[in-house]
Amino acid sequence: MYNDEEIVERIRNLLEDELQELSYDIKVRCVDGHVTISGIVDTLSEKTKIEELVRRIDGIKKLENSLTISTDGTFTDKEAEFEVINKLRDNPNLNSVGVKVEGGTAILMGTVDTAKVKRKAMETAKEAFGVKDVVSNMKVKDEGKIDDITLTNKIVEELRNHGISNNDLNISVEDGYVRLSGFVNGRNEMEMAVEIIEDIEGVKKVRNLLKTRR
Repeated sequence: MYNDEEIVERIRNLLEDELQELSYDIKVRCVDGHVTISGIVDTLSEKTKIEELVRRIDGIKKLENSLTISTDGTFTDKEAEFEVINKLRDNPNLNSVGVKVEGGTAILMGTVDTAKVKRKAMETAKEAFGVKDVVSNMKVKDEGKIDDITLTNKIVEELRNHGISNNDLNISVEDGYVRLSGFVNGRNEMEMAVEIIEDIEGVKKVRNLLKTRR
C-alpha cells in the first residue's frame, strides 16, 4: 500500500506525463489516502479529464475534485449556450441536440440514435467555455422495442466479435439500461467495451463499473 507522499508523487508524475505544462497549475494534497486536487482549468472537459486520470492511481480512498473553471463568472448563460451550440453543430451526428444553459449548467435535449452519440454530445458540451456542469435530458431513439434478453445476447456477441471475453464480465440489462461490472485486461479494453455497447441499437445508457486487473 502506498503512503500519502507516494500517492501524491504518482499523481504528479501521471499528470505531468498526460498534461505536460498544464499540470503545473494543479495542486495535489493527500491525507490518509484522501486526495484533494485544486487549481484552475479552462473547461469542464479538462476538469473531468484530470479527475479520471487521478482515479487511475492505486491507494486513493477518496477523491475530492476542487478544480475551478477559469471562466466562472465571466460568461453569461447565453454566451455559454452559444458556445455549446457551435460545438454541437460542428458534428453532424449532434444536429438533433438542443441546449439551454441555466446557472452555468448546460441542459441537453432532443433525440439521438445511440447511447454513444448521447455521450459524445455530453463530452462536446463540456468543452465549451462557461459551462460548469452538463445534464442530459436527451432520449435515445427507440426503433422497435428490443427485449432485455435479446439485447444482452447482442452485447455478448458484439464483445466477442471484438475479442473481448465475457467470462469475467457481469452484464445486466433492464429496459435498455446496461450495468457493466467485472474485470477487463486494461483501460483500453474497458473503454472499447463501453463504446461497443453504446453503439448497439436499443441501448439507452451504460453504467460502467468495470475494474482492470492488477
